[in-house]
Amino acid sequence: MSIGSGRPFLLQKNDEDYLVQLLLDLEKTGFHLTKKEVIKIAHDYVQTLKKKTQTLGRHWFQNFMFRNKNKIKFIKEQKLERSRKDGFTETVRTGWFETVFNVLQEHNLFDKPAQIYNVDECGFNDDTQRELVLVPSDTKVKYEENGGTGKSFTTAIIGVNAKGDILPPLTVYAAKSVNHQWTEGGPPRSTYQCSQNGWINDDIFGFWFLNVFVVETISLARPVLLVLDGHQCQFTIQVIEAAKQNNIIILCLPPHCTHGLQPLDLVTFGEVVLF
Repeated sequence: MSIGSGRPFLLQKNDEDYLVQLLLDLEKTGFHLTKKEVIKIAHDYVQTLKKKTQTLGRHWFQNFMFRNKNKIKFIKEQKLERSRKDGFTETVRTGWFETVFNVLQEHNLFDKPAQIYNVDECGFNDDTQRELVLVPSDTKVKYEENGGTGKSFTTAIIGVNAKGDILPPLTVYAAKSVNHQWTEGGPPRSTYQCSQNGWINDDIFGFWFLNVFVVETISLARPVLLVLDGHQCQFTIQVIEAAKQNNIIILCLPPHCTHGLQPLDLVTFGEVVLF
């Protein structure tokens, strides 16, 4: 008689090792990996391998962490003073640029501006109040700063490299489907998506990464560095896999510091405020 020693593992050892390395790569880029996020990534990974929906139980997760305790673990974050957590401190600034320097040096990207990209989202609300405001006498146009939460809210995802090349934008409307009239007159190769509130979500960011960023940068030398606000974007397993396969390095900005470190916020969106 051939009697097994227990239930078979959900993942083969090489598949599980690959998942662990994916998590380590994400943590290295600055992604905030909570238990909830790790379970979500593991669920997407298993679903991709098995080609079907597979529920991951509490015991599987505990056993997974135990089997890989020499590689990964959870630790409780230490509390910081509110001024340090929410503030743009000199320590954060110097730490960020040290990280960027190390990445550029490791991958020999200092003299390759075409391979260094920043992506950001810019939202604007059509339903504005248009109040009278005081401005200098030589000012011709003043844009209202309004995040908006209604049906008229729209988001544009913009990507630019250090050389100055601009990726075709992706526009997100607050609707159930895209009206053909909304796509007329847009920049060449622009793409359009919809969400309930006009904001980006996991699926829309994945669509942009796979169908815009990867496609538009396919002819560039490798690696390609992508700097973004990782606390606004949720990385699916498809995005992580595509980044590894296309030799794309994702580097997440520190939390609460995009107003001082995000290139597009400081230059492009800082000159013309849309939200």
